[in-house]
Amino acid sequence: ALNGGKAAQAFARHVEPQFDDALRRRLAIHRLPSTRPANASYASAQLQAAWSVLRGELSLARTQA
Repeated sequence: ALNGGKAAQAFARHVEPQFDDALRRRLAIHRLPSTRPANASYASAQLQAAWSVLRGELSLARTQA
C-alpha cells in the first residue's frame, strides 16, 4: 500500500525497477489516497473506504501463509 501520490512516484522510480517479472506478477500494489491532514479533499469515510482494500489483501495473505 502506498500512502498517496508522492509515495507511489517514489516507489515506481526507486523500488519497482528492482523487481523481476515474477515478483511483479505476485504483488498487489495499491496507490491509496494520502492520509495527511493536508489532504482535505477526502472525507474520513472516503479514506476509510479506499483503505479498506487492505483488509482483503491481509486476509488473503493470512490464508496463503
